[in-house]
Amino acid sequence: MNSTITRRNAGYSLIELMVVMAIIAILAATAISNFDNVRQQSLDTVALSDYRNLKTVMLDEAAQPDAPLQYLIRNIEGPGHLPAPLEMAKLSKNVRLIRARRRTRPATARQPRRELIRIDLEHINGRWHYRYVSRDGAIVEQLIQRR
Repeated sequence: MNSTITRRNAGYSLIELMVVMAIIAILAATAISNFDNVRQQSLDTVALSDYRNLKTVMLDEAAQPDAPLQYLIRNIEGPGHLPAPLEMAKLSKNVRLIRARRRTRPATARQPRRELIRIDLEHINGRWHYRYVSRDGAIVEQLIQRR
């Protein structure tokens, strides 16, 4: 038997390897972008949770008859508890309280009682800034995109 049978090399061609690498690169790019979005959402969710807790504590504290008429707390970064009168509220790691303010002016003969409550809070690596302003019963809540 004098037949010439050529054996194919046992391996992959360059084109096959390049196609596989291209598919892996596309999947990796998709996974990385999804991971970044999920990470950003988790950071914003942590800040939103702290914002809601702080808002609840501030409104509850403002309803107390012996609450202080005025305070201003600025630029505190978590983790940790806030100073009085908001010591019930706690900030998570890397959550920044920009401003927590309460100002009440008692009623006079000329003007009715005036009250201002304001909260500004964000995660230092997040995308959103949360703001609550209550001025004489008019309430504004804002979600401000930082980037």
